[in-house]
Formats: sequence, structure tokens, C-alpha cells
Amino acid sequence: QLEPLREMAVGGPNPAARLDLSTRETVRATALSVESHGWASWARIDQGSAAWSYLIYKIIGEDSVRGDAMPPGGEISLEDQQIIRRWIDAGAKVDPDEDAP
Repeated sequence: QLEPLREMAVGGPNPAARLDLSTRETVRATALSVESHGWASWARIDQGSAAWSYLIYKIIGEDSVRGDAMPPGGEISLEDQQIIRRWIDAGAKVDPDEDAP
């Protein structure tokens, strides 16, 4: 289930920076190994490494990230942050028959 990511999926048909976390397909197309707009040469989601994934720093509200923290207008619980970190560290799989957050 991609519920913690879906909580961040706001923006309607034109999400900010073209990052769409609403479905497995759009996570795959717009986040996995896609270069971030905030930190050059960092992936939005670096499959296998939450520590090198720009998305994590957007979620925790790191001061040096561009734009607002994610999700806009809210926060991801610490529990959901850990779920997302573990999922990324485990390879950020988004195949329908794989476990995902």
C-alpha cells in the first residue's frame, strides 16, 4: 500500500515539480531515480537509500531544500516517515505484487 505517499499526493492534474505520488505508476515515472529539482545529482527517491533520497529531506523539512516541506499544509507522522524510509531502504518497490508503503 502506498498510503503514506498518497498523503503527500496533492496538486491535482499539475503537481508541483511534476512529482506525482498518487499511484504506483506515477511514483515509478516521477520519483524513482528521477533527479530532484532541489539538489543537483540527488534522486527524488534513491532506491535502496533513504539517506540519499531528496524526498526524505522534503518530508522532514530540512532547511536547505527548495520550496516548502511535504506534504503542503501538513505533516507526515514520525511513524509514516519511518515506513517510507524502510520502504526506500528496501529498494522502493512499486510493483503490484510487492510490498510497499
